[in-house]
Amino acid sequence: MAQLESQVSSDKYQLVTSESSLRDYKLQLKQLLELDGTEEMDLVLPELADEHVLQPLPAQEDIYQQALASRPEIQSGKLSIENAKLDISVAKAGYLPTISLSASTGSMTNSGSDNSWSKQMKYGWNNMIGLNVSIPIFDNRQNKSAVQKARLQYDSSLLDLINKQKELYKNIESLWLDAANAQEQYAAAESKLKSSRASYEMVSEQFNLGMKNTVELLTEKNNLLSAQQQRIQAKYMAILDRTLLNFYAGRDLKL
Repeated sequence: MAQLESQVSSDKYQLVTSESSLRDYKLQLKQLLELDGTEEMDLVLPELADEHVLQPLPAQEDIYQQALASRPEIQSGKLSIENAKLDISVAKAGYLPTISLSASTGSMTNSGSDNSWSKQMKYGWNNMIGLNVSIPIFDNRQNKSAVQKARLQYDSSLLDLINKQKELYKNIESLWLDAANAQEQYAAAESKLKSSRASYEMVSEQFNLGMKNTVELLTEKNNLLSAQQQRIQAKYMAILDRTLLNFYAGRDLKL
C-alpha cells in the first residue's frame, strides 16, 4: 500500500509538472502568433488513423523541383541574376557613341530703331540648330571598370543562387529522411505498445492473484506509459515532417 501511495504521489507531481509545461508552450505559441497573453487558447488534436501517418512519402526530387518553382528565396535569386545582366548591358553602353541634338531660337528689339516693334520681331529672329557626336576614346578606364564590376556582381548573384539551391536541397533531404525515420519509429512504437499493453495486463492479473509484487506491477505500468509516450511522439513527429515537406512543395497545409 505504501508503494502504491508513493507512486500516486509521484504521478500527481508529474501531472502538475506536465500541466505547467503545457501552459508554457501555449504562451510561446501565443507569442509566435502575436496573440494577447490573456486570451484563452484551446488546442485541438485531430484524430488521425495509422493509414494517414504511414502514407507513402512523395519523391524527394519532386518536392525539390516544386520548391524551386515556388520558394521566394529562389525567385529572388533569379531576379538578382536578371538585374545583374541588365547592369552589364548598362555598363557596356558606356562604350557607345552618344548623339545629341540641340536647337534654340530668339529675338531682340531695340527701342532706338526706326523700325516698329512688330518689324523688329519679324526680322530679328535668331535660329540655331546643332548636332553633337561624342565618341568615348579615353575615359580613364571608367567604362571598363564599370563593366568588370557588373560582371563580378553577376557572378556573385549566380553563386548566391547556387548556394540557395544547395541549401534548399539540403533542407528537403533532411526533412525527407526525418519523415521516413519517423514513420519507421511510429511502426516500431506501435508494435512495442501492443506488447507492453499485453505484458501489463498479464502482470496486473498475476498481481491480483498474488503471483506478482507491487514493484513488478509498477515496473510494467511505467513500461506501458513509456511505450504510449513514444508512440504519440513518433506519430506527431511523422505528421510534422510530412507537413513541412508539403510546405516546401507549395501545397496547402492541412490535416
